Amino acid sequence: METFGNNIEVPKHKGGLHISHNEHKNNYLSIREHINDLLRDDNIPYHIIRSCISADSIWQMDVFKDTLVIDYTKYSPTFEGLFTE
Repeated sequence: METFGNNIEVPKHKGGLHISHNEHKNNYLSIREHINDLLRDDNIPYHIIRSCISADSIWQMDVFKDTLVIDYTKYSPTFEGLFTE
């Protein structure tokens, strides 16, 4: 990992690293609708879903380690939560 900003460790990647926040609001969706759409493709832990709905906030980080294919996606109700286990 690389250190970024206030000692936040960013996952190593040769490809892209994309971070977004509350993308559902750009499409006039509720957070519940957005999470339902995400669940079609991703397996999001229930405690993360609950936390995001409660906070009305969802951060998403897509990591492309070496290729154009996403290696993994992480979700969190907080920015800092993207960088913790």
